[in-house]
Amino acid sequence: MQLSATGTPTRAPAEDSALLGGSSSSASAPTNKKLSLLGLSAILFFNVSGGPQGSEYVVAYAGPYVGIFSTLVFALLFAVPQAMYTTELSTAFPVNAGYTAWVQAAFGDFWGLQEGLWSLVSGIVDTATYPILVYDAVDQMMREGGFSSHAGGAHATPWARPRCTESIDDEDAQSDLSRPLGLWSCLEINCGMEYSTKLFLLLLFTIPNLFNVHSVGWVAVALAVLVLVPFVLLVLGSLPHMHPEFLTLPALPHNSPQRGFTEFINILFWNLSGFAMASTLAGEVDRPSVVYPRAMTLTVLMMLVAYCVPYAVGAMVDQDWRCWSDGSFVYVAELVGGPWLAWAMLASTLISNWGMYTSEVLEDSFQLLGMAEVGLAPSIFLVRAKSGAPIVAIAVITVLVALLVSMSFAEILAVNNFFFAAAAALEALAFIRLRTEQPELPRPWSIPLSNRAASVFVAPQLLICAVVCVLALAKSALTACLCMGVLVLCLGVGVAHRHWLRRMGMRPAQQAAFAGGTPAPK
Repeated sequence: MQLSATGTPTRAPAEDSALLGGSSSSASAPTNKKLSLLGLSAILFFNVSGGPQGSEYVVAYAGPYVGIFSTLVFALLFAVPQAMYTTELSTAFPVNAGYTAWVQAAFGDFWGLQEGLWSLVSGIVDTATYPILVYDAVDQMMREGGFSSHAGGAHATPWARPRCTESIDDEDAQSDLSRPLGLWSCLEINCGMEYSTKLFLLLLFTIPNLFNVHSVGWVAVALAVLVLVPFVLLVLGSLPHMHPEFLTLPALPHNSPQRGFTEFINILFWNLSGFAMASTLAGEVDRPSVVYPRAMTLTVLMMLVAYCVPYAVGAMVDQDWRCWSDGSFVYVAELVGGPWLAWAMLASTLISNWGMYTSEVLEDSFQLLGMAEVGLAPSIFLVRAKSGAPIVAIAVITVLVALLVSMSFAEILAVNNFFFAAAAALEALAFIRLRTEQPELPRPWSIPLSNRAASVFVAPQLLICAVVCVLALAKSALTACLCMGVLVLCLGVGVAHRHWLRRMGMRPAQQAAFAGGTPAPK
């Protein structure tokens, strides 16, 4: 037994699992093959980063020095604290409910359910971006006739060289908002081929998740290697061509400073957040107190190197870094190694999106499984395939993503950031509450700081989350309406769930047993 935030006795995670008829390891996969250190690290790498592709605007907006410095500061204030308290609480709650279990223990069932719902909304919306990004990248290349020549025609790149003017414009971002919103609009304008292609991509990307989690981990390792190899070749090939003086060139002014700053913050947040996702796989890891600290350390270092080194090297090779946008690393690769390296970099971008999709579906599906284990989701999500994959959860997530892949990427990113930031803030508050109110909670690994110092350590994350939420709401009236509408719906579900439990006189774990929760098949 352990004490809740209110001082009343509650069951530990292992006891809740036992009530469901499972084991203390949160309904282990039937194959008993758990995630390895490298597998968890690779999945976490894709959950958080996936590589520097798509982050080129950080350098274009602020310059190489400020961009790299901002990345390091943001990592210190947000990513590192999140990684460390995720490690502490994942070892204290080694169950697939993950951060949902933290918040439930800290603030009760209502806020535990909100944490789960907000994270699912963010995760499913985030998952929908990856087929969109892959389709857009290939579509842009095809519309421009494959490789387009530049500078004397000696070489070629999949994208035409961006025209470097006196300032950065927002026409591309604004035009994106005119794209159809929702499958129904897409059908009305006869874009069935585009939607069918995206649907095919998401089904293809989902296949690895049907295997056991051990196999998914090694698939993620292979994909991470394929993503990073072109960047290693880029760095090595750039050594004879570097011009350090390019780093001192001033960044171009922005036609809309406020919009530019918002984009800058959103990209930093998107690129450096997500460590808490690893908590939903805690039930699939042997010896979490050993594996999680090592996986977090490895992922943080890999993430920072994957961002900062290409930023610096690319800017010393391409003096027009001031005009970088999504996909510019493909052009830099062509400058260094010719068309073959450009093609390799393009393949790296596509594989990165595959890895991020697979890792996101894995995290979301096991989160649903974990929520069912603690009575915060219907017991049908407890069903696993023979491989151990949470098959019902995967199917539901795939259907929901299929309904979103025709949305505008700009609107998807804004909604994703709002709920991701809101959930991250609730996680940080749960960490502080559990540190102060439940100091006796067994923590096989903990941040080596006093309760007060640990609270100060994670406080900047709360400020960053608040800023991201405000910026997301301010993006457009449509974004604000979407965020508020979904938020009201989540709160309504929470109120209805609490009313049902009170009417039945049950706690969530009792609800899970009442609903027929069963362990994973042996």
